[in-house]
Amino acid sequence: EIEIPSVRNARRRRRCRRDPAIFLETYFPDIFYNPFSTTQLKMIRAFQSCIELVGWEALAAERGGGKTNIGLGLSIFALVYGLRRFGMVLGANATEAARNAGDITIKFEDRARWPHFSADFPEICTPVQALQGAPQRARQMAYKGSLLNMKWSSEMIRFPTVPGSESSGAILLSRGLDSAIRGTQFTGQRPDLIILDDPETADS
Repeated sequence: EIEIPSVRNARRRRRCRRDPAIFLETYFPDIFYNPFSTTQLKMIRAFQSCIELVGWEALAAERGGGKTNIGLGLSIFALVYGLRRFGMVLGANATEAARNAGDITIKFEDRARWPHFSADFPEICTPVQALQGAPQRARQMAYKGSLLNMKWSSEMIRFPTVPGSESSGAILLSRGLDSAIRGTQFTGQRPDLIILDDPETADS
């Protein structure tokens, strides 16, 4: 049984919901510490359009232009605000998929590094941090007498089931293109947001 505190700054959380660029700069400032370039802002708006309006978009930019960090950051944006229910991030192979998964999960786990994010999304971050690095605890974790039905692993995240939470029960999978991805589903749900990050390698 755990206690979940109130949102620290509801106004800040609402402001970041309106603009994903502000979301990235506010909650992950050690990653997005420079002003976004015109190309990066176009990238962010394209992601936002796909997330909120649904669609397809292919983006190309120079190496080191921020594509991966923006893509992973906005997959978090889409899920924590309930804009999408089932996200899937695809890397070129299993190694890249594991790296992407680690880049996502650490943002919920590390309160010291991203204190504003933890404080403004306590319904997710508090249960995750209560795992204390032991994902198997998720099966027994409860809030107000009800199990959170959370899953936290390198391949699959299922956010805590918390009444009133926009992200309650949302799912995020990380897969390599060399794995079986056709027909992916979980409890009858299929992905409604798919991000492919550098799907081609030099070999392929």
